[in-house]
Amino acid sequence: MDYPVSKDELVKHAQGENADDEVLSALKNLPDRKYETPTDVNKEVG
Repeated sequence: MDYPVSKDELVKHAQGENADDEVLSALKNLPDRKYETPTDVNKEVG
């Protein structure tokens, strides 16, 4: 996946990769903003 990405793009990508419900739920609960790196996503989820 190419960054930066939006929350919606992250969710769509995860759905396309058949991510489990726990992952999808975590992504759907992220703040609605652009994420510059995978580390940015990890910080929000963790």
